[in-house]
Amino acid sequence: MQTGRSLLVVVCGILAISCGSPSAPTDSSTNLTGSWGSAWRWSEVAVYNQGLTGGPSTQVRECTAAIDITSQNANSFAGRYAIECAATRYSGAVTDGHLSFNNQVSFSIVAETGGDPAVAAGWSYPSCQIADPHRYEGTLSGDALNVSRNLTIDCPPGRLLVSSTFQGTRRQ
Repeated sequence: MQTGRSLLVVVCGILAISCGSPSAPTDSSTNLTGSWGSAWRWSEVAVYNQGLTGGPSTQVRECTAAIDITSQNANSFAGRYAIECAATRYSGAVTDGHLSFNNQVSFSIVAETGGDPAVAAGWSYPSCQIADPHRYEGTLSGDALNVSRNLTIDCPPGRLLVSSTFQGTRRQ
């Protein structure tokens, strides 16, 4: 009989450990607060109409950058951004941030210094129609945050695709 009681105690002990407490809260939110930094990169690709010669051309610029997430409530967040280039400094607010269950990130920005960083300083499209989503979208993977904002710019000679991208890692 002694063996039967020992077996019952062992089985009950294993069930208690594997089941845990049914009232324990779980939090599926990822903490984004803190500083993320590395590079802000702009790329422009010209996609010409068939009647034009010269084919596609590309130009790229890159500057150091940081995004600081200063507040987070569940999957919503806000903060600040700063981009440091040789001749221009961009800064402003990160607003309307959202992190989805599968680590997709999106947010808007409100420029305060240096203008809207959707397009690099010195790039100008005065006679063009610009399609702009006004949102940065991307992914959070571990300690890496990668987001971009893609513009389609239709000009008389052809179409331009401009991408404004932040690639950063969490700073300690």
